[in-house]
Amino acid sequence: MSETFIWDQTPGEPTPIMSLEEYEQYKEAERKKQLKNLKYQKYHKNLKILKYYKEFGDNEVDLEYVNCEKDFLFWIIHLHSKRWMTCEAFSELVIAMKALFPKLIPAYVETIGNEVIVVEVDNSRP
Repeated sequence: MSETFIWDQTPGEPTPIMSLEEYEQYKEAERKKQLKNLKYQKYHKNLKILKYYKEFGDNEVDLEYVNCEKDFLFWIIHLHSKRWMTCEAFSELVIAMKALFPKLIPAYVETIGNEVIVVEVDNSRP
């Protein structure tokens, strides 16, 4: 049985080559690091919420109700429309949601300034 290897190139750094298992461990460590270093919100794993700090009012995302792509995009669009939402806080929200729900993302979601870019991914084709 042959092993599959993945390499992830970061500009200016040597290319690490790793097995799929090592790659999954690497991605999980990156995900945890992203959630730990949030500046505008805090992830409460036990409560299953993403809570904004006081300067943004008493706002939180109830993660228990994010079960599908529609729920995921609802929160992205809902919070984007809030007056208190800054570009930086919104970009961080997208990063946090992508880290929390990597398998729910129906499309490539990114932010540029105050704009949300959603590129559909057609998974119906073989």
